[in-house]
Amino acid sequence: MEVSIERVIRVGGDRWDVYVRLERFGKAYRVYIPLLPRKPDKVSIEVLDEKRAIIRLLSGDSGVCTCELDLARLESAKCLNISCSLGATWVADESLIKSHISEH
Repeated sequence: MEVSIERVIRVGGDRWDVYVRLERFGKAYRVYIPLLPRKPDKVSIEVLDEKRAIIRLLSGDSGVCTCELDLARLESAKCLNISCSLGATWVADESLIKSHISEH
């Protein structure tokens, strides 16, 4: 099973809709992953069993988003249970903002 980022669309200024191309048994599928907080640079997949897989989307600042894919329903491929950790850049920005606010 192979995955690649097919398309990334900016939505509403700070969110990203992502389309991932997945190839399984010689057939290609498009998986839609909506409203991610960072633009992904890389994608990987981990097959858990014959029915489920985890897709990981990585951004340049070490942010990671994961989602669960139902392998039995690839025709209507949509990721479920999307979760994200925003990465080092976001954490640094947040701490800068907090220190700036507390000084004034």
